[in-house]
Amino acid sequence: MATNHTCSTFVSGGLIFNVLQTKASNIRLINLGTPKKIRDTSFYGMNASYFDTVTAPSGFNKILNIVYQDGVCIGFGIDSEDGEKNTVGKSVMTWDGSSLKYHDNVLFGSSSNVPKTSNSWAQGGVGLFLCDTQWENLYKGQLVGNQESDLGGISCRAGIMINTNTKNVYLINTTSPLATVAMLRKAMMNHAGLTEGGSAGYWRGMMVDGGLSVQLCGDGMNAYVVGAGRGIPQMIGLKDKS
Repeated sequence: MATNHTCSTFVSGGLIFNVLQTKASNIRLINLGTPKKIRDTSFYGMNASYFDTVTAPSGFNKILNIVYQDGVCIGFGIDSEDGEKNTVGKSVMTWDGSSLKYHDNVLFGSSSNVPKTSNSWAQGGVGLFLCDTQWENLYKGQLVGNQESDLGGISCRAGIMINTNTKNVYLINTTSPLATVAMLRKAMMNHAGLTEGGSAGYWRGMMVDGGLSVQLCGDGMNAYVVGAGRGIPQMIGLKDKS
């Protein structure tokens, strides 16, 4: 039985959600190179950044979120925005070696909110504004360019929830293709014991890439999209799998 992470499932909104819980200090963001499915690697963890599904001439896929490990961007260098810019969403979760934090309105890795030290990480995504009754407007406010809100769409979903006090990180997904953004958000709140309109306290939630990218591997858990699931270029993984 693993000692540095736990895996579990729960039901919310009639859908099964999978959870891998670990400490922020046990997180390592991983560049997988050419897209791979996590179950075909030696890693435990979950899919993370959105990415351009059109492969660049270099053979790699541009990462569309801020992604830093040990103070260094782990994009592929396809262009100046690869792994350096939150093209999808404006939120980022960070660990600086001692403090676990969440920030909104962060567009570039050059932000002072992104730690640049060893033993740190920063993962971008789309904020879900737990407990805030105005969350839909806040969610839409993160969208840039010609992105669509996807609030009414259904798909497999994945997200990261943190507790900045306990420094716990929860990797959460559902492989059901019937999940809305609201259902993922509600599942996070249910798991944390939060209520709409109440206080989120130390809890924060963020959505990451979904659809065919959804996959989560841990001790006794291998939750992925059945059939046409796709490889991913970057994941949020565990330093210690035990």
